[in-house]
Amino acid sequence: MLGSKFIGGTNGYNVYLLRRGVKFNMEMQKYVLLICDDEHIISNRLKRVFEQNDRLSVHNTYNAYEALDYVRSHAVDIALLDISMPKIDGLQLMRLIREICPEMLVVFLTGFKNFEHVYEAFQEERVRYILKSDGEDSIKQTIVSCVDWLDKERNTKQWLKKTTALLDKHNGKSELSYENPTIEDILERFETLLWELMQTEQTQDTEPCVLPGLNNSSREFILTVNKYIEENLDGDLSLSTLAGHVFLNRSYFSRLYKQITGINLSSYINEKRLEKAKRLLTSTDNMVYDIALQIGFDSQSYFTVFFKKAVGMSPQAYRNESRKG
Repeated sequence: MLGSKFIGGTNGYNVYLLRRGVKFNMEMQKYVLLICDDEHIISNRLKRVFEQNDRLSVHNTYNAYEALDYVRSHAVDIALLDISMPKIDGLQLMRLIREICPEMLVVFLTGFKNFEHVYEAFQEERVRYILKSDGEDSIKQTIVSCVDWLDKERNTKQWLKKTTALLDKHNGKSELSYENPTIEDILERFETLLWELMQTEQTQDTEPCVLPGLNNSSREFILTVNKYIEENLDGDLSLSTLAGHVFLNRSYFSRLYKQITGINLSSYINEKRLEKAKRLLTSTDNMVYDIALQIGFDSQSYFTVFFKKAVGMSPQAYRNESRKG
């Protein structure tokens, strides 16, 4: 399975790629769901259920031969198969279909617990298994999770392809020129190249630099990180979390931030927490404990020590002093 940490919406690398003119297709794709169950009532019922999902194009069949006929003329993304059918069972059908659609996800549906069938099914990749007795909601939830998984896989492949193209362009002669680069192939070179690009890229925008002296790439990186910090002062701002937000390892991320800004990451976080604390103390009547929580301190006493060390007085004294005028 492709690494889930490289999947998602706008992030540091996607921002960087977008600034280079690389386009991502963010449209929601519709996936083809094939249902095959020899019990007509069940097959028809499942078709009606999943036709209500606008992310799915649904086709149902009643035996393996009909399913194979459909697959020969249509690409199938997800197959919901009864594992126990006459002549050609679900396992055999899956293997025949995968000769045509090798990337298809398979969900096996059965009315009984057959250990041999279950064990054999789970020797295959991209397979899930549900008992009919689990109920309709469980079946729906499983298919929805398949759609989510396909979305993530699609976005990851797109990210890998676009990132590889960017690296190839920078290198002149590609060292990663093949159809399906892996995450490891890209990360092996990306961190070094990212810093090199930030150092050498010439500014092409007419926008004023938000941070003086920084080129576009460096500015985008810092803006992405700083924006996340400012929007999540009450959350987890650990080095691991912040590095994960822009998909860098902890040590490289910390070093890169310091090299670009000239300050430690912790210093910037504390600065923003202090700014917000001062603003809340002067503009609201919130309890000091509540303000502490809003800027990421679980303990009021710890917050008071932090504030007094930075300002020279306690939060309550600062509030009182600011309201004297």
